[in-house]
Amino acid sequence: MKWTVLILVALFGSDAAWAERACRVQAKNERVLLINRWLPQPSEEQSKITAFLELFPTSRDVIRTVQQLSALGQLSFKDLPPLGNLRARFTRKEGVSLIEVGPNELGVAAVLAFHEMVHALDDAFAGPALRLRAEGRTAQSDELMLKAERLAYSAQRKLIEDIMSAAACAENYFLEHERKGNLVVHELSDSEIAATYLKQNP
Repeated sequence: MKWTVLILVALFGSDAAWAERACRVQAKNERVLLINRWLPQPSEEQSKITAFLELFPTSRDVIRTVQQLSALGQLSFKDLPPLGNLRARFTRKEGVSLIEVGPNELGVAAVLAFHEMVHALDDAFAGPALRLRAEGRTAQSDELMLKAERLAYSAQRKLIEDIMSAAACAENYFLEHERKGNLVVHELSDSEIAATYLKQNP
């Protein structure tokens, strides 16, 4: 059975953003580097992404559930190979979810991974959309996919807000990455999601 790809994240040009070199997040008496921690192979440094996501209310429960699924062999992480402008993706095969994230800074890699985690745990929209799209694109699969993306992007925005609340420098950091096309920071409208995902998934 082939992998069915659902998620395309940050479908634009890539450029490193170094506007906030010393930006750190302070949460629960811990300091986490946002900028200076480059992850060339995110899957091998999953513990850093996990520790980062555990700091914030929006992602804390999600990462704990993901860890449980990983321990059961129902979810795994892998480095995303070079695929044009694709930054991260979620796929599922025979009941096992795979999250792939490409090389990036910790702050960006964590947000991208979280977006895909939300999809991996979404049995209401993302799961059915994957199953339907495996048989061919339909109006129903499009509707489910758009609902899945709305859920994931809303959660992503809440996480970014958590991070920005924890560090004043994080706002400039994320906005610079959005300007460079590395990450979606603003709350996408339904029309923006439809224009991006229906166009990218003919």
